[in-house]
Amino acid sequence: MYQKEFRQALSESIDRDRINQVVNLGLAKVHQFVLSAESPEFQSEDGQKAYNDWANSFAQYDPEAAKALLDGIGVVDADGDGWRDRPDGTKLDVIVDVPTSDQGNIDSMDLIKENWDAIG
Repeated sequence: MYQKEFRQALSESIDRDRINQVVNLGLAKVHQFVLSAESPEFQSEDGQKAYNDWANSFAQYDPEAAKALLDGIGVVDADGDGWRDRPDGTKLDVIVDVPTSDQGNIDSMDLIKENWDAIG
């Protein structure tokens, strides 16, 4: 998680449009997790540009680009079991804590897990 390309790969492998359709019935605006566009920091023209750049950075669903990013940092399937390993060859686990008080969070993470499984 400390490597930028790893975070970018995980982000690009998320099908936000599908999550929006399944979890939010198509009513949400698809973007990165960002502060509110109404925050004072984003009210100027430069602030709006910064917000839009941030909201859209690595938010496009592109599993092939995600795989290439992971390959580039050595997160590959070293042992042939179909799952990517850390660059040192040890097992890679990604553990995400999800609040159980909101079914939407659980449903979203289930879909994200499917996306992450698809890239190994």
